[in-house]
Amino acid sequence: MDYATAAWHVETGQLAYAIPFLRSAVELLGPTYSRNAALYRARLAEVLMKAGNVEEACAEAVASASAAKGMTSVRLADRLRSVASLAARVDTVMARDCVEELRSLGVSARKLGTV
Repeated sequence: MDYATAAWHVETGQLAYAIPFLRSAVELLGPTYSRNAALYRARLAEVLMKAGNVEEACAEAVASASAAKGMTSVRLADRLRSVASLAARVDTVMARDCVEELRSLGVSARKLGTV
């Protein structure tokens, strides 16, 4: 329910309202749902990055990419690439480190302008 509510807020452009619901959705998933948790965490990272919260977005993206090792999910890979691309556009040490860490975990940024 929280993830669906967050999706609605994202679709209506209300990123700040979506973030608490995404956080809750991530927290409520148990260890048996590792694929969903990685996907939800990647979505949270993407929304946080778009909302300007680079530090938390990078932490969530790296956690998602770490958890996703060995998983095959096009949606998850696309979300993580989106976060890497958004981070690549931010000129801070933290964002550059995030892009490098994601790259080391197998996530590459899309070319600029293709997000």
